[in-house]
Amino acid sequence: MPPASPASTETAQTPLLRFEGLCKSFGDLTVLDGLDLDIMRGDTTVVLGPSGSGKSVLLKHAVGLLTPDAGRVYFDNERVDNLREHDWWPIRTRIGFLFQMAALFDSMTVRENLAFPLREHTSMSRRERDDAARLALSRVDLEGVEDTHPAQLSGGQRKRVGLARAIILEPELILYDEPTTGLDPLRAAGIDALINRLKDDMGITSLVVTHDLVSAERVGDRAVLLWDGKVRAQGQLNALRSSDDPVVKGFMTANEGGVTTLRALNAAEGELAP
Repeated sequence: MPPASPASTETAQTPLLRFEGLCKSFGDLTVLDGLDLDIMRGDTTVVLGPSGSGKSVLLKHAVGLLTPDAGRVYFDNERVDNLREHDWWPIRTRIGFLFQMAALFDSMTVRENLAFPLREHTSMSRRERDDAARLALSRVDLEGVEDTHPAQLSGGQRKRVGLARAIILEPELILYDEPTTGLDPLRAAGIDALINRLKDDMGITSLVVTHDLVSAERVGDRAVLLWDGKVRAQGQLNALRSSDDPVVKGFMTANEGGVTTLRALNAAEGELAP
């Protein structure tokens, strides 16, 4: 294989998604407070943090479901946070979103769930949509369920259908909101394996919000810890584990010990009142 050209190497080293000085509050609650973060092309970036630290809020800014109070969001070097709703649609076809509970339409079959984004964003015929649905299901190792309704599927199967819908438009970026929540360890490992496979087979960039350090270890090229509305630390998980920062160390220790309360995390920083 010939070496990559300077232009292609430069593209690979640039962020596909960038947050600059991102601020977001809900009433008196400040969730994001000047957050800066680059999501590099082809990487899987795992976002960690206690409940309420802004992880899901960050994902929603990436697809225009929320507008920042201040700061900027860039997708593929284009500023997108100031787009009108109509102008977001071409961007959203390039981004897949796997919601925490899969967010399938219960009244639709699996085939109809998968066809929904194709009807909205393409001029495919019904046969082409059916072919695309079968291909997407095969990519997540779930075939032959096209005429099944979501309620008839297990939790792991619903996650896979949600992932199939997220990739059916062959996006460049997939946002995962707690992809292994509610799954037993075996099925969680299966979802992690799919995340890795989609990265390898389709060249997908991934932004994964998770509280599961085992999952983060399996899929993450880089981990980011959110704290007080900012990026407190980032790098490989081993680097976060060995950090001298008391907040980072407290978070990693608390999670690995199965404790995720803010009380435990605040105690690690010496903030807990007697």
